[in-house]
Amino acid sequence: MTLHPPKRGEIGGITDTSPTKKGENPVIFDTPPTKKRDESRVTGEKRSAYGEFKNVMLSEKELEDLRARFPKDAQRRIDDLSYYIKAKGTKYQSHYGAILNWDRNNKARDKPDKGANELSSFDTDEFFEAALLRSEKRFLQGKRKCAVP
Repeated sequence: MTLHPPKRGEIGGITDTSPTKKGENPVIFDTPPTKKRDESRVTGEKRSAYGEFKNVMLSEKELEDLRARFPKDAQRRIDDLSYYIKAKGTKYQSHYGAILNWDRNNKARDKPDKGANELSSFDTDEFFEAALLRSEKRFLQGKRKCAVP
């Protein structure tokens, strides 16, 4: 058996070159596809370790972009991801993408509902005054019914 480079449209594999009967084609055993290559290896960008546990890998370009997008709390976001990876053992294809995705999910979660504006104008003082007036009104109505002429 010999290894050969994959042909166009072929996953790749091993060709059985043992003697075959006349007219038979050699057998190709498919091998599992290789893992996706790390983006930094493909683009040539060097990644450095950041975060509390030095387990968040970012290129200089990605770090600059995070600092531009989140000027007040870029480091906190990196540290949050670092803590999460350390605690859960989660693996991400891109730590930069994970931070951006967390931000997108947080914005969607924190987006107010349509009825939220009505609730935000709720005044507790008005509510208690109205409740007090109702209870006084009921009390006075009850006294009139029980009052002796």
